[in-house]
Amino acid sequence: MDKPQIAAQVARRLLAAEMAIDIALAEASRLMETLAEASLGVGGAASQELQAPALFSQALTSLAGARGDIVGAHAAREALGARLSLPTSAFGVPIKPRRAAAD
Repeated sequence: MDKPQIAAQVARRLLAAEMAIDIALAEASRLMETLAEASLGVGGAASQELQAPALFSQALTSLAGARGDIVGAHAAREALGARLSLPTSAFGVPIKPRRAAAD
């Protein structure tokens, strides 16, 4: 593979990772909502005993941190492209595709 092909592959994988984290954040948020509703349905005891709300909150925080790291990777990718004398277009379409998370 030549440099532009490698750059385009890196860009595709970076965007795929970003979208995967977005989907994971959406699903984890829905799970937190479902957990809260379930807790109301059983009087709150089940989720409190398992410390689930705190654990899911930590998971959401971790996912949000990972999302920030992926966004930071875009800057690293741009710096790499500059060092390799590649134009921004070598990294593929600059507009990110968006897909809805599965319900």
